[in-house]
Amino acid sequence: MKLEIKNKPEQALIPTLEMQRSLQILQMPLVELSSWVQAHIEQNPLLEYQEPMGEPVDETESQESFSPFEPMASSPTLYEHLKAQAKDFFSSPDDMASVEEILGHLDDRGFIGDAVVNEKILHIMQTFDPPGVAARTLQESLLLQLERQGKDQSLVYEAIEHHFEAILHNRYPHKHLIAADLKLLDFHPGRRFHPGHSCTIIPDLLVRGTEGKWNIEINASLLPPFQVRSLEWSDLPPDSQEFVQHHLREAKWLLRSLEKRYHTLKKIGHYLLEKQADFFRGEKEKLRPLTLQEIAADLGLHESTASRAVSDKYLSCHLGLFPLKMFFSSKLTTSKGKLVSSRTVKQKISELIAQEDKMHPLSDEEIAQKLVQEGTLCARRTVAKYRAALGLLPAHLRRS
Repeated sequence: MKLEIKNKPEQALIPTLEMQRSLQILQMPLVELSSWVQAHIEQNPLLEYQEPMGEPVDETESQESFSPFEPMASSPTLYEHLKAQAKDFFSSPDDMASVEEILGHLDDRGFIGDAVVNEKILHIMQTFDPPGVAARTLQESLLLQLERQGKDQSLVYEAIEHHFEAILHNRYPHKHLIAADLKLLDFHPGRRFHPGHSCTIIPDLLVRGTEGKWNIEINASLLPPFQVRSLEWSDLPPDSQEFVQHHLREAKWLLRSLEKRYHTLKKIGHYLLEKQADFFRGEKEKLRPLTLQEIAADLGLHESTASRAVSDKYLSCHLGLFPLKMFFSSKLTTSKGKLVSSRTVKQKISELIAQEDKMHPLSDEEIAQKLVQEGTLCARRTVAKYRAALGLLPAHLRRS
């Protein structure tokens, strides 16, 4: 019995080749998946294109219903993508002027370097999509991405925060313990918006219906319909049966993987409809705190599976086109037991420091106490971490 108990976790940690390939399919956005499936159909002699069956048209559907392809027919530049998000957060001309200044300092990776800008505006923009954008350094970008994933108390976060140079030069002694988490991070968050990497953005998830009756559809419009050829095994020569069996296994695996991808995305879509109901009612500012760990636990998925499922995927609804990762952020608890996102706490810290007496700046402990007084439970260590992530100096260096 002891041997069986010991072996099961080890087996779970080593995904089979088939599992790895299925995860690859899950991670692909629709455009990439379409080309990949087409290549496999053409390479497998047991697969053939299938004439699509016409779907009944709903005559009652209004001609004013939205098209998932109209909001963004092609990928915007990083500047356009961030500015569009900024317009949802800022309304004053002064704030938008600060946004323009920050955008002007971004390099191709999406980093701002050591430019002197409005820190409050910069902090808010660091919560935008893609995760890790508007960071000053690669280290800060990776920490921002981990915070978005709810991993700000993890080993990989601590390693990047305190041993970053050792990791970069492959001298970190426990790299094998954080390797899986590192692979999920984007070292160049602005790269996919570079002109050389432009591509069409087509949503994988479509929200249909009317308020109170939303439904999730998985967009399969670009996937070529195909089927497995019918075979009479008795007609096959003996020396070809092994060849046929190999390709038959490949064909069945492809069908299973596509079906699993469909159901996984469908579950995630319905979960977001339930958890982010206020957002879909039009209250964009009411995105509730939600982590990948939470959705993975609730849906019975491994966290890496959930991460791959939302990677590079977009959701289209009556409000526009949104990256799935936008719906996730880390969280803290208020004194009343309610959850508040780390983005909100960071914004409060930034505001407290901006309004402090410069002759007697607030210490991290004093900031934590003020947050508690406002109803947000936040430890001094967490304040120090968030303050550093905002690029704000400790109290003794802010004194004027």
